[in-house]
Amino acid sequence: MTAADSPIIVAVEANDESRGIVTRAARLAAQHQVPLHIINVLPPIAEAYADLNFTPFSEHTYQLFEAQRQKQLETLHAQLGGITQAMEAADINCDLQVLEGIPEQVINQHARETGALMIVMGLHNHHGLSRLLGSTTANVLNHAPCDMLAVHPATDAANRIATDSTMETAPHKHVLVAVDASSHCATVLVRATTFVSEAEQYVILSVIQPLTTIYAASHAGKSENLNFNQIQGEIEQQCRQHVTTATANAGLDTHRIRLPLGDVKPQILAEAQDMQADLIVMGTNARGLMARLLLGSTTRGILDRSPCDVYVVHNGADGEHADESIR
Repeated sequence: MTAADSPIIVAVEANDESRGIVTRAARLAAQHQVPLHIINVLPPIAEAYADLNFTPFSEHTYQLFEAQRQKQLETLHAQLGGITQAMEAADINCDLQVLEGIPEQVINQHARETGALMIVMGLHNHHGLSRLLGSTTANVLNHAPCDMLAVHPATDAANRIATDSTMETAPHKHVLVAVDASSHCATVLVRATTFVSEAEQYVILSVIQPLTTIYAASHAGKSENLNFNQIQGEIEQQCRQHVTTATANAGLDTHRIRLPLGDVKPQILAEAQDMQADLIVMGTNARGLMARLLLGSTTRGILDRSPCDVYVVHNGADGEHADESIR
């Protein structure tokens, strides 16, 4: 499968937010000249009543699902008709489907089967118990085989109501690219070029966690052979060199790099607020199941509290586009 065959998948609900999310996805599909797959996922009836036996009523439940599926299709066509027509007029394939299953499983399965370039979904910030349980977007991210764009409802991208005759939406104007000193940094920066090329402002942020937050300073003084300041200085120097090299290789301005000391998540969110970012580009640091549920990765923490759209660059050998630019 070639990159031109790899669709952008946008997963939506049949609500008022779907138009802004699809408009953003349509712009990206037109930019990259790839198909757009719009999918809505209906959970099976049995999922809501997991311990009941629906076998005797299988025909009735099928008819009920089909009726609901048709209703969803009609609603989505009414909401998105202008966008899909504009896509077809631009000679870009656009497919609209209502599928059955557990949303996060169906979305990721569809992405794998089609070799998707990226998944686009709405972003809903969560707190407390809802954050512990997780949103569909976060659950998709946990196992996504490709990059993901989470569109924040408060941004102009999501709230803008496109006219019936266009699929245009403004590019992101203030882009924050958050990277670390891992090997994934280079991929994140290459992916970011798609967005910063049209931005008015961008910052490349690599937050260096102070060594004293990992090894308490009170214990450091007890070791005559351990100079925390010297080690911290070496860490900062190596991080700067790695990020600068990766930035230059991606064709981005090395003068845009900032390497503050601090806690990663608060620093990223504070920078996003200060620069009025409408997009954060970052990688995903995959963790085990319990870590995702209880502690979460930096990426999950940003998704929970981001004031803007978040583009997450997939990190994994299973992704077909894990090491290539999407420009």
